[in-house]
Amino acid sequence: MKNYVNSKKKSLVMATSIVLLSMVLIPIVTGEIDNVQISDGEIVNIDESFIDPASFASHHKVLAEFGTTTSCPYCVSHKNYLPLVAGDFQYITLVANMNSAASSRCGELGISGVPDTYFDGKYTHVLGGVSSVSPLQNAYNVCQSRTVADIDVTLFAVWDSVDSTIDTTVYIDNTGGSTYNGHLHVYVIEKLSRWVNSNDGGNYHNAMLGYAINKNIIVDAGDTLIESSNTFSFPAMDQSNILVVATVFTQSTNYVDETDIAEPSSGGDDDDDDDDDNGPPLLIPKTKITEPGTGDIINDTVTISGTSHHPEGDQKIKWTMVKIDDGAWVETDDTIYWSLEWDTNTVEDGPHVISAVCSDGVKQSGIYQVNVEVRNDEEEPPDPEKIPDLDGEGTISWSGIKPKLVITSEFIIENTGDSESELDWEIGDTPDWGDWTFMPDEGYDLTPEDGEITVDVLLVAPDEKNQEFSGEIKVVNKQDGSDYITIPVSLTTTKYKGFDLYPFILRFFEQHPMLFPIIRILLGL
Repeated sequence: MKNYVNSKKKSLVMATSIVLLSMVLIPIVTGEIDNVQISDGEIVNIDESFIDPASFASHHKVLAEFGTTTSCPYCVSHKNYLPLVAGDFQYITLVANMNSAASSRCGELGISGVPDTYFDGKYTHVLGGVSSVSPLQNAYNVCQSRTVADIDVTLFAVWDSVDSTIDTTVYIDNTGGSTYNGHLHVYVIEKLSRWVNSNDGGNYHNAMLGYAINKNIIVDAGDTLIESSNTFSFPAMDQSNILVVATVFTQSTNYVDETDIAEPSSGGDDDDDDDDDNGPPLLIPKTKITEPGTGDIINDTVTISGTSHHPEGDQKIKWTMVKIDDGAWVETDDTIYWSLEWDTNTVEDGPHVISAVCSDGVKQSGIYQVNVEVRNDEEEPPDPEKIPDLDGEGTISWSGIKPKLVITSEFIIENTGDSESELDWEIGDTPDWGDWTFMPDEGYDLTPEDGEITVDVLLVAPDEKNQEFSGEIKVVNKQDGSDYITIPVSLTTTKYKGFDLYPFILRFFEQHPMLFPIIRILLGL
């Protein structure tokens, strides 16, 4: 009854949701987006059944794209709670009624009612107002646990102080074993937006101004693709208030595989000549750790690996170094696609910080860090006990049976407990009338994977004429006496006696138990 009620409740909720959404959602191509309020948001999952997990690796920076309008009252909740999402995370605000590029992106995502925040492209989204950060945090957690392509992204953004424009360069490393067909977005966003939500009077954050790059890409296995933008400009940009976000999506699914961010670096002189106030841009290298990822639990010997790139060409990278916690810097075995072996048994179990830095001999990159958890001394938890569960079905009913007649029937039993659990069973109580024989009358190591088994029943009817008999057969789990099933049995006899073949038949079947089912079929019993 409980399952039936739950099913009816789910059906009612589903039907109600469809009706409400059909009333409030208007296609974005109409130029209007309706406000949507759903209690505490609705996390909507997208089908990924066609993805092959074997070609993917884990951990990436999760991207969220928040569709909104300045007049939306329910959007205030997403605006205020998105900055509180914890993890390796970046969000972009798409103010659809103020920016044409943002409006177009809402259309690509399928946003027709706001607030609606899409995570990792079209992987999952939270629709409707929220009363806490939880629905948004849960959507992030779902995305961070998914598998992503073996793609790494390194972004450089250079600010031209003469005309307040931005040039970007993106390195896309395919460390997987097959050609990658993707799409590259390089968003330029305003940290403190010029646009305000009219309902709380607060400025939006991370609002999209436009694309520096928006194109399909193909990267062969083991190769690096370098994409550079034309100069990006937007009215009244302030360098200190700008962030650039590069994201790579799989073409077939529109799911995010990796994201990198960069603040545009200032123009400046490579020497100390103060006569030139607008010298060449300061082009600094960048490095990042690709394995392990932040939050990973590691033990024994692990390989720390990553990439280092330079906007003027990777040949300019002179060295890359790694250190653990506050230890000494150690030079890696390569400068661009680098790695280093670390025996975690040399440190105590617990949290540790891995740092990496690179240099072109003059300018040094920022220090890239990941936090990991070392667990070497922790004992493996014991496997949870696999518990069997005896189940079965059958009802045995005979009528018009001559006294002392030999009759047959059957019932089935099975183990419906934990996968690979083993059940030992036996016949327990039987009715106190007639002479009963069971084949088999016990069993061992029955698993759920074995399926149903048939127990054949042979009865010599009672000697009493014109009588009604009833009772039950009890089958018991030998490991747990409280786990048992009962098979109802009933029989009526006639006034005619049958010939007493029981001693001969019983002796025959005791000597030839495997013939019992065959004889039953042949005799139509």
